[in-house]
Amino acid sequence: MKRIIMLLTATLFGVTLFGCNTKNDKELIAQAKQAYLDTYIKNNRKDATIDDVWLFDHFGIYNDSLVGVFLDRKNCYFSEVEHTINIGGLNFVYSEGYDIIVYNPGTFFTLAEAYNKDIISFENLNQIYKVYCK
Repeated sequence: MKRIIMLLTATLFGVTLFGCNTKNDKELIAQAKQAYLDTYIKNNRKDATIDDVWLFDHFGIYNDSLVGVFLDRKNCYFSEVEHTINIGGLNFVYSEGYDIIVYNPGTFFTLAEAYNKDIISFENLNQIYKVYCK
């Protein structure tokens, strides 16, 4: 019983921290998906729709910026190549095509760019790293 309570508490705590709990969070996600569609997908497929945008991983919202991995549902097959990037002393290892990107309303950045431009802080980066490594 104690395990169930701890699991339920951890789940609720995780949803509170990293979930999409507010209207503003949901609006930012919708805005980011539309921007991803317009910026990346429609360049290759003019008939693409918002349903083609997949927020594959959502690492949270920090300083009004959404951090995650976005994919095109109809074009998400990549070669099996592993990349490692060191940002702020933290090693992020990811597969080809699964880059962590940051949507700061109106603009997309790589995780490294967002960190170097102070869009996300080291504390934010550390939180993202902890979620990413789970």
